[in-house]
Amino acid sequence: MKAWVAFALTAVIAAVTTNAAHATKMGVGIADTLSIDFKTVSVEEKGNVIVVHLGAYNTGSIEYDVRARVDIMSGSNVLFTGWSEIKEFNPGDKKGFVVYGYKPDADNLSIRARVYYGNEIKELEPLYVEKREQTTPKTAFSVSNFRVYDNYIRFDLFSNQSVENVLVLPNNYPVSWIFNQKRIERIEKNTIKEVIIPYESKFFHRQRISIIVTTEDGGYYQQWEFGMQRERGIMKYIHLIMDILGSVFRA
Repeated sequence: MKAWVAFALTAVIAAVTTNAAHATKMGVGIADTLSIDFKTVSVEEKGNVIVVHLGAYNTGSIEYDVRARVDIMSGSNVLFTGWSEIKEFNPGDKKGFVVYGYKPDADNLSIRARVYYGNEIKELEPLYVEKREQTTPKTAFSVSNFRVYDNYIRFDLFSNQSVENVLVLPNNYPVSWIFNQKRIERIEKNTIKEVIIPYESKFFHRQRISIIVTTEDGGYYQQWEFGMQRERGIMKYIHLIMDILGSVFRA
């Protein structure tokens, strides 16, 4: 009997050793985890401008791209949508986003924040915004040479005042499109800045969009509406050359 028990134990040990060696050769896989910690850090109201600071933390085991989105809503109606730039997150990375919005004159306002990461979406509970009397901003800007290329828009922004922290916020575009926002640190009086804003639209069609230009403190504000009609043919290349020359002469 003792011999039989010893034989059985030897067989079990040999089987375990063989399986362990086989697993070592094949590689023991650790399941990839896709997860994120996402939160609103702060919300600032500067006149009619809303500045939303968001934080994200890759708590998973794989890398992914992250883009944040902020909707300003009245009830269930989305009145303004702002997108952040895309940032790459490796496991353990912690990074912040700033998304700007312009507060509409409406009741029951709330802010909804979402983050898009690796084919997943995470949404935060809405934050409600107290309605305050709209401020009356000043005007200083004008826009010219608005053009639409395959993946970006561009235009010349003129200011008749020296202004700082100028925000360019696309608005009223189709919900399936994505537009970046732009922040310009300073524009000197009576000078022109070329503004280039990337956009994404898999199914492009002619559409009118709004461009809001405001200072971050809300002191200056204007809005224009433009048609999204892409440059085509020889005029596309003529305008590209004109854009390059304009940039060179303003440098």
